[in-house]
Amino acid sequence: MLIENWQLPSPTDWGLHGFRVWALTEDVLLVEAVYQEPVQNEAGYQKEVLVAGNSSRVDGAFRERCLSCFLALKRNLVQQSSDWADSVEWAPAYVSMGIRFDPNLQPIEQLWKELKKELKKGLTDAVAKANELASTPAKVFELPVCYEKGLDWSRIEDFSGLSKDEFIQRHSRGEYWVAAMGFLPGFAFLDGLESALSLPRLDAPRTRIPAGTVGIGGAQTGWYALSSPGGWNSLGETPLVLLDPRAGVRNENPSPVQVGDRVRFRAINEQEFDALKNESDFGDSEQGLNQDFDESLEKDSEQGFVSFEVLEPGLWTSLQDRGRSVGLAYGLPRSGAADLLAYEAALEAVGGQIGGQKSGVVLECTLKGPVLRCRSEAIIVLTGADFQVRCERTIVTSGKPETTLRDTLTSETQSWIIPLHTLVKLQAGDVLRWGYSQEGCRGYMAVRAGDYAGQRYWGSVSGLAGRGAFAEGQIIRWKHPGKGMEVEQGVEMVHNPKTPRKVHKKQGTHNTVGRFAGTPRFRCQKGPEWDWISQDFLEYVMGSEYEVGSDSNRMGIRLSRRVVDEARERDWRAFLTELPSMWSSVVRPGIIQLPPSGQPIVLGPDGQTIGGYPRIAYVPFDQQWRLAQLRPGDRLRLGWMC
Repeated sequence: MLIENWQLPSPTDWGLHGFRVWALTEDVLLVEAVYQEPVQNEAGYQKEVLVAGNSSRVDGAFRERCLSCFLALKRNLVQQSSDWADSVEWAPAYVSMGIRFDPNLQPIEQLWKELKKELKKGLTDAVAKANELASTPAKVFELPVCYEKGLDWSRIEDFSGLSKDEFIQRHSRGEYWVAAMGFLPGFAFLDGLESALSLPRLDAPRTRIPAGTVGIGGAQTGWYALSSPGGWNSLGETPLVLLDPRAGVRNENPSPVQVGDRVRFRAINEQEFDALKNESDFGDSEQGLNQDFDESLEKDSEQGFVSFEVLEPGLWTSLQDRGRSVGLAYGLPRSGAADLLAYEAALEAVGGQIGGQKSGVVLECTLKGPVLRCRSEAIIVLTGADFQVRCERTIVTSGKPETTLRDTLTSETQSWIIPLHTLVKLQAGDVLRWGYSQEGCRGYMAVRAGDYAGQRYWGSVSGLAGRGAFAEGQIIRWKHPGKGMEVEQGVEMVHNPKTPRKVHKKQGTHNTVGRFAGTPRFRCQKGPEWDWISQDFLEYVMGSEYEVGSDSNRMGIRLSRRVVDEARERDWRAFLTELPSMWSSVVRPGIIQLPPSGQPIVLGPDGQTIGGYPRIAYVPFDQQWRLAQLRPGDRLRLGWMC
């Protein structure tokens, strides 16, 4: 939602005319630099119009001055008041800045009012400091790179017309500035690349690029801090760890650089690479980020813990909490439970933050659930999608056959379905066998327990994008809650077919059949680049029916338009080729991006923190629980908020 177009009394000498301010989401204020651009009208005349500077048409000098201006403004405000340092998080990127805040402390309009007041007082000083920063030598971070480990040298030589040696020499002698961080955790976008070194992205992105890869995508260079899929040209690798997992435990900066820093690359050979790699004193960052429990806990010790063993992990089962409130500036996703309504209901059932599940950590299961063995007594509750979770209990009995007069042991396995929204008590040895979700996509299990007995990274147990899924044999532990283990409401787990009906009648709940049925319509707010869409296609975008793609996940929901007019679709795709590219800017869960394919992507809780696709709309927070329950093949529609 647009808050204000604020024009400066007079433009700066480098072309800044003002700011465009958006309530991007409920907790992020977006401030974009505005510049003047020549536009040709239908009669062929050119006129100057003010536009947001996120278009790729702005030059490097404007981008560098904008970034310096935003950093100077941030520095001024933080120095003036601790409130600006403690209550907000700043995420500058190229020609815009995202400001994350707590909407419970103040509404977004009030935040902008205060920020605007400070801008009026400090903008002149900030512009002067920006000019100083642009002309003052800055501290330079030097990154060693083994270019011999590059994967695309044949392609690079073909596109650039330069030999490998010349390309390396020119790339390593340049000085770059960190223009943005995001897309992936710790991913650094470096501006200032020599135009002769620009390279088109790979036609087909790799499914995995090693952590530490240095690459070029378009007119930018940078690095992958974590192994991930990627479409940039691989130049080489650095032996340094670029996302420190230890920093996450201590809530320190996880990256060796931050936006505004200067960077140089230093070429090294493979022997130097191996030596520097071995100097690392805390091992592989990937291993640290995938750690799921505290290694100081003995695996065989159950005393003082409520614990479960993973027999089968399911399709995608993970631990989730409320997510992160920090890390936007370093590309760390918000993460947390996708369906926060089901999550809160589960916590409330087991006692919430008062004497119950103090850690706020639950299990989230997607489409096909896990098989878990309970290793101690536990009280649980299930919410969200109904997975028809079956509890299997082995009953051991003794008998005395008449012929031998000796005791013999026999066993019998009993099983029953656990109803939703019902506190149940499990015994050690019980097996929870999750099936497929009947309707909806994600189900949750909360445990009445104390704090989660494992590590958090940057304020959350949630794994970073593409990480955190359960593995076979994994042990999940919570500290024992002490008193209050009795089932105060609900049922003791016994084989009684009348139990679900009794519980639903007592608690006023009902089966979830039909809860996720139908074609939902999501009421959206307009995004910053919605006005890039031609009037001819506004209704085509918002009036179409979409289908959820099979490649959707916690990072994002990929939508496929149900085409009913082939000619109209061809016109739409032709129009998309005319859209300008944009410099990456802040994004959050619920943002709807429009990639070149024309098929929208709705960002999820593990989605990137900045993106370079037009942000055409936003699904407000109070509807995102329903997004989380969409399954591949489900249909939906988009609309505008009244």
